[in-house]
Amino acid sequence: MAEAEKEAVDGKELGAKLIAEAEKMRDAAAPAGARPITEDDHEHDKWYEEAEKMTPENLPAFVQKLLGEYRHSYGTICHAVAAAGLAGAHAIDNSKQGGITYFQAGCILWEFVIRWMRWQDKPMRLVDMDDLLYPQYKSKFTTISKKTWEDVQRKARVKLDKDGKGTHPDCDKKRIKHIGKQLEGLAKEFGKEARGER
Repeated sequence: MAEAEKEAVDGKELGAKLIAEAEKMRDAAAPAGARPITEDDHEHDKWYEEAEKMTPENLPAFVQKLLGEYRHSYGTICHAVAAAGLAGAHAIDNSKQGGITYFQAGCILWEFVIRWMRWQDKPMRLVDMDDLLYPQYKSKFTTISKKTWEDVQRKARVKLDKDGKGTHPDCDKKRIKHIGKQLEGLAKEFGKEARGER
């Protein structure tokens, strides 16, 4: 078996073991009498519907239901967290101080994405792929901002300067080669646009 194939198999086995361990810990933490569920039960679809109508008064009971009535699977705990987050957002929006606009909703989405994933220092873009249907949105798929272009180059330089100082020499060589190819491709694809030459 090739080394890369062996690493992939080892990674899958490790992933499966980690998931199994997480499931055991979650089962042990579930309250007595909690009903085991999986994503196949589609119970989470109801949670999202309930979350949209949430009020500040009903929010604590909703969260307690998510934690107390179910013994979650690897997938359903993700839906429980997402539904609780949405319920909190809707509860505030449905309060006397609520009534957020579509623009504000976009700001909330980005705050959540950035803070939940701890991506404060990364350029990001969320693209509605349906915009491919409209020629006026072509630039969304063919350009990056000058700031992003400069940020990618800066980070690549930092990574390249660490030549040979990573976890494994083979990984470092592969990483350096990959970064070089990425920068070369980005320069061809986006460089002129990012420099304002197009």
